Amino acid sequence: NQQKPTRERVRQLRDDVVSSLLPRAFSKLQRVNILVDTERGRIIIDTTTGKSIEMLWVAVKRVFPEWKVDWVDARSCIQNMTSWLKSDAPDGFSIQKQVVLRDPQQQMRVIRAQQQDLGHSAIQSLLGEGCNVIQLALSWRDQVSFTMTDTCALRSMRFADSLLELGHIDAGEVDPAQQFLSDSLLLGETLRQLYDDIMGVMQPAQHAAVSAEAVLA
Repeated sequence: NQQKPTRERVRQLRDDVVSSLLPRAFSKLQRVNILVDTERGRIIIDTTTGKSIEMLWVAVKRVFPEWKVDWVDARSCIQNMTSWLKSDAPDGFSIQKQVVLRDPQQQMRVIRAQQQDLGHSAIQSLLGEGCNVIQLALSWRDQVSFTMTDTCALRSMRFADSLLELGHIDAGEVDPAQQFLSDSLLLGETLRQLYDDIMGVMQPAQHAAVSAEAVLA
């Protein structure tokens, strides 16, 4: 007959199990894609989470210790988007039907519009009252759609089907690794050109005394 473990032994086994499994209970694997453009000295990170950006930047600095962060005045992003919505988007970009406005005099006053004609007098009157654009849905050369935020981060990015088809290889002729390489080359070059155009149309902020944020995503 097997001897029944004592209470002390049961307690010890329970503590051993907890101490062994607890560190794994909260572990979380996360994959973040990063494009390192050595020609332009630029990195594009597929996340807007501050902690992830910081960790990836530390890793990049180990490989490229001479690189430095270019600081972008966050105010310039707001001013440019507001100007575009008042008049028109720069060449290559088109404004879509989604925007978030905020009143700088009343920070809690936030207006969201979806599936709306942003040229409508109701939207334009809010701009006339002094509201700023803090998020704006845009498309670029009919290839990429995204939402630009007040820190110049690009969210909800979608590539056009016509663009994705250019990199598609018949599944019967290529393995997943080759398809991934094809997609990476195509979309990577597309992102390089997109960010070139964005940096080319961004006008500097009119106010110097504002906070700045690093644009790494």
